[in-house]
Amino acid sequence: MKIGWLSLALLTTGCVGIGALAPDYAIGSYRGAVIARGACAAPGADLTVSIGPSSASGDLYFEQQNIRARFGDGWVDDAGFLSSRRTPDGMEYVSGYFVDNGAALDATIDTRTCTYAGTLVRV
Repeated sequence: MKIGWLSLALLTTGCVGIGALAPDYAIGSYRGAVIARGACAAPGADLTVSIGPSSASGDLYFEQQNIRARFGDGWVDDAGFLSSRRTPDGMEYVSGYFVDNGAALDATIDTRTCTYAGTLVRV
């Protein structure tokens, strides 16, 4: 499972340790669309992510279902971020990797039944 590999990568790079920090160039807000891959209830979602020095938060909006959800307390390190939250359908993970020295963020939303992926740009 992709989340298992991502969790292992974040653990081995120190993201889950005390004092893990995002690089200065990555701190800021990112926004964009993520597109569904798999058996998804919605074809896509709008995703906004705010990267701070030591945490990530944001919101996602599934327009077709008119569902808005927030996530917070995500781990960050020099490679990216990982956040998780419990939903009625199971765990949901929002993750991303910094690209182009913080100009963009390759992000995914992983749910029990599908994955949404896309590139977010700095706002």
